[in-house]
Amino acid sequence: MGSGVFATADFFRVDTFPTGEETAPYGLTRAKGIEHSYPAQRNQVWAAARRAALNLVAQSFLEGSGIRAKTRENPRFDPASGTIQIGEVNEYVKTEVFASRTWKDEIVVKVGSYEGGRTNVTVLRTAIVPSGDALHPGVVDKVSSGNYERWILTQIEDDLAGKIKRETIAVIPLRPTEAPKLYFEYTPSVPAKKPDLNLGFLSPSFFVESIPLTEAPFIGSILKNVGSESGPYLEQSIRSYRKALDAGAANALANHGFRTAGPLQSMEQMTYPQRESSLLVLAQRTVLNIRESFNQAQMTAPEVKKGPVQDSLQLGTIGGKLTLSGHIELELYEPFSREKMWAKMVTFTSDQREFTYKWTYRYEEYFGGHVDDADWVYGEDSRPKVLAEMLSNTFSKTLDDIASALDPSEVGPIYEMAKNLRAKRKY
Repeated sequence: MGSGVFATADFFRVDTFPTGEETAPYGLTRAKGIEHSYPAQRNQVWAAARRAALNLVAQSFLEGSGIRAKTRENPRFDPASGTIQIGEVNEYVKTEVFASRTWKDEIVVKVGSYEGGRTNVTVLRTAIVPSGDALHPGVVDKVSSGNYERWILTQIEDDLAGKIKRETIAVIPLRPTEAPKLYFEYTPSVPAKKPDLNLGFLSPSFFVESIPLTEAPFIGSILKNVGSESGPYLEQSIRSYRKALDAGAANALANHGFRTAGPLQSMEQMTYPQRESSLLVLAQRTVLNIRESFNQAQMTAPEVKKGPVQDSLQLGTIGGKLTLSGHIELELYEPFSREKMWAKMVTFTSDQREFTYKWTYRYEEYFGGHVDDADWVYGEDSRPKVLAEMLSNTFSKTLDDIASALDPSEVGPIYEMAKNLRAKRKY
């Protein structure tokens, strides 16, 4: 009761988890947090403080109508500085308090250095609460009673003394996702006779589904539950494929004997001499389709396995099939009139393969109860490897088809048509 009245900075044990806003009367101030030191190494104190913070969030919830909702955000951990932050008081949160008429707080735990055989911990809590009445609502900062801070310090003390029963569940970590192996090799056949033809070509465009391939991350818009490792791997495979495909198509043109001008961003960039010497301009547009389907028989949720010392949360599994398909649109234009003179579509050989990935709780320990979607992480993902294999397998056949479509015997007559068009329109 003394803490609620006087808002002292002294430490004393608080064994029962506090409830409510736990603030002191108006007019009281306390600039610093509540401190306590422990006869233990810093890494031991940090681990105990971390568990206390996670336990605080796990016990901060409202339950009603069959719904259990957390009232505090997940902690943010910075081991280097020894800082743990739970929640944040900012202008957005103040607006939320004003609208909902419910209190919010920010708790910062600071684990100091190990000195003189002890490690000091400071806990500072900032609370904001609604004020006024229905006609004159507002928001006000209030001094914490100190009970949440003392509860955290008490938890650390008992954890270090071995008095807390390890009811937390150890989370089995995810193994690293295997890096994909890319094999994009192509050797074009050499024709017996090379024609003497000029060809302008525009910079090839590339789409994954309907998304243009840019530098921005895109794979999360196509596949579900892409982890921090698998996302870059998947995008690296697609970008490498695009680069190799564009280079292979350019080599196919050179191998056919075309003298090329480009690549150009648009026909507007072509100079008059380039248009005059290049009877035709090639536009290439690639559309890659990547689809995933899930198999309920291959799906398991993370589950708790009993252990003699501590229970463990086992990994869940998600499985299904990845399908690769797509096409390349090749078009030839007369550059002065911009008339489309020829079009052909090269279709990828469709491929489908099985994949799996794992999922588990974000942190090293699980306190049970409701888990938000944001607390799940995904890894041990075979999709990067599977996609790289499918892209590699289709690469050579696709370039063969492009080379066949652009064979001089195929496009040679189109040059004659372009000459006739220029003659008629007097370009």
